[in-house]
Amino acid sequence: MQNERFPVPGSRFPTFAAAFVAGALVSAQVPPPDSYRSVAEQYVKLVLAVGQHDGDYVDAFYGPAEWRTEAEAAKKPLAEIDKQAAAVETELAGVVVKPAPADVEMWGLRRQYLSRQLASLRSRVAMLQGKRMTFDEESLALYDAVAPTKPVAENGAFASSFAMSKPALVPARREVWYSDGATGFHALRVAKAVWPRRAPCAAAFRVTPGCGGGRCVRVRTGVVMAAVR
Repeated sequence: MQNERFPVPGSRFPTFAAAFVAGALVSAQVPPPDSYRSVAEQYVKLVLAVGQHDGDYVDAFYGPAEWRTEAEAAKKPLAEIDKQAAAVETELAGVVVKPAPADVEMWGLRRQYLSRQLASLRSRVAMLQGKRMTFDEESLALYDAVAPTKPVAENGAFASSFAMSKPALVPARREVWYSDGATGFHALRVAKAVWPRRAPCAAAFRVTPGCGGGRCVRVRTGVVMAAVR
């Protein structure tokens, strides 16, 4: 049967030829070595280590359970975490990758991602050690982004100001509390005549249908009736 499936003209060893071709096909399906695997694995373990000092640092982890157990047992000092992160950055800088032309961009993006994530981790460690930063310095160090400050028409020609928290209503003071990316915390006091008043959900959500059982109120803004929960 092998002779029929893998005929090799003039060959006296068709069985060997069949095995050789089959082996080549299997080898072609094996993915190339992952040059960044060591760096990526060390980065994840360092994140788990930082999580032992900052309970909000790790949102979710779906890797090997023993990695988390090891991090909990070791509880490395912040200085040691930073030292190891610096060593991983050095290792990453020395990684040489020669991907196929079609994969150059993807490998480049992966290297960039690991580099920035390691830098972000070290910045967070520094903050946990007491380093103080301005808002823009912190957002750049942790998220590689800074809120734009160019005036825009839709913001009344003022510098752009991105909401950084969900607004909170304080009925006793008729205030709305929120924070933004450019000027920090704000407490907006609303005139008594326009402070939200309770209304049945069906009536409150004339503009935006659906209530989902939340507390419904109506807010009068000029001639527009807007509902909030």
